[in-house]
Amino acid sequence: MTALRVRLTLLYTALFLVSGAAVVAIVYGLVAALPKDGAIRVEHPMDFLAYCRQAIRAANPDLERKCEAAFRQGVVFGGERETTLAALLQYGGLALAVATVFAAAAGWIVASRVLRPIEAAHAAQRRFIANAAHELRTPLTVMRTAVDVVLGKPAPTNAELTGMGREVAQAVQQAEVMIDGLLTLARTARPPTREDLDLATLAEDVIDAAGSPVHADLGEAPTSGDRVTLERLVANLVDNAVRYNVPGGEVWVSTERHEGRATLTVANTGPVIDAAVVPGLFEPFRRLRDRTSADGHGLGLAIVAQITAAHDGTLSAVPRPGGGLTVTVALPGR
Repeated sequence: MTALRVRLTLLYTALFLVSGAAVVAIVYGLVAALPKDGAIRVEHPMDFLAYCRQAIRAANPDLERKCEAAFRQGVVFGGERETTLAALLQYGGLALAVATVFAAAAGWIVASRVLRPIEAAHAAQRRFIANAAHELRTPLTVMRTAVDVVLGKPAPTNAELTGMGREVAQAVQQAEVMIDGLLTLARTARPPTREDLDLATLAEDVIDAAGSPVHADLGEAPTSGDRVTLERLVANLVDNAVRYNVPGGEVWVSTERHEGRATLTVANTGPVIDAAVVPGLFEPFRRLRDRTSADGHGLGLAIVAQITAAHDGTLSAVPRPGGGLTVTVALPGR
């Protein structure tokens, strides 16, 4: 990124220098084109002085002195005009040089600020690719290990071959689930097709299919958006609340219209969560437990965050004092 920052700074400085030089040239041309205020140019200055003295000596001595002063100062010959233009060019060039130095410094600062979010995005992309490669390698390692163990035996039994097949099938299913999550994450980044819907209806459908007891308080929450992805949002939040809960814990789901926005809130009585780690839970492949656990791939909340952003909504998560997490999604109401 340093090379790109240097190129942007040089480009900004060059544009400033060219524009400044054009301004100086235009000003110089305009001043040079101004009328000469009646100044008279003569081929023989001494003849003009003699004529001036002869014409005004008898009439007005003050006029004679003025004529001589004008001759000495070069007004008649345009010398003051050339001096002014030369000074304009000199000081204009000096001012342009100083301003260019400041422009280069300002360009470096601006380029740094402009590239900062791009650098963060590139870092996040590299982190995402590394995590995805790691997660995909896990089921592949399981499959290869199962196959190598069985094929390494001189005469594997049918039971061993069947066990190997089951392990491979389970690893394939795990990879399919993760790939499906990655595809969903990519699809939800696109602008959604919008239709009128109610978050309460979507939440009710998800709760009916959840198969776990959920405390529901579903008030009207009309909004507009893509029905499929918003239903996926609700399902991911409810699944996350059920999955990361304590034994015998509870889950609450509520919808309402609040300050003109359709609001969905999902909370549970899960383990105690440090507030410092909450923002990271919405990044891909981030979860509370270690990577070797079977509790998903850490894509559920990342998909929720992306769907919310695509629908111009806001997402907040707050740890509950006794353990668990309260997640609130607010979408533009209708």
